[in-house]
Amino acid sequence: MKVWLWLLGIIKRRFNFLQNANLEIRRYLIVGLGATVIDSGVLYLLMTYTDWSRLIAAPIGFTAGLTWSLIWSILWVFPMYKKRPWWQGLAGFGVIGIFGLLINEAIIGATPSSYLWLSKVISIVMVSIWNFIAKKVILFNN
Repeated sequence: MKVWLWLLGIIKRRFNFLQNANLEIRRYLIVGLGATVIDSGVLYLLMTYTDWSRLIAAPIGFTAGLTWSLIWSILWVFPMYKKRPWWQGLAGFGVIGIFGLLINEAIIGATPSSYLWLSKVISIVMVSIWNFIAKKVILFNN
């Protein structure tokens, strides 16, 4: 009997984790969409109205989107994180963001200028996957 209760407890904990992860993924997608709009919007504005290189404009847009993501990840996506001071995870968030920026720059830098927006779409997908997994495992785990 105790074995069944133990197994039921494990299943219940796993199910609750999946429910939380499902909600977090949906919220992260919404926040990620906002970060993507900000990132791509800043990149578009800098590429259209300045003579800056795409390798300079892309990190500026990326940083603007990352800032949006930081704020909303703490406030809404991973609400249990509010139990700690926000600045404690800032360094970890920054390191995860730097790796994301390196992925972004590698993909954009490896493609010709004529394929900027295609490479940006590929970068968005790859960096989003990296960011969610890294944030969930490193910063916002229970």
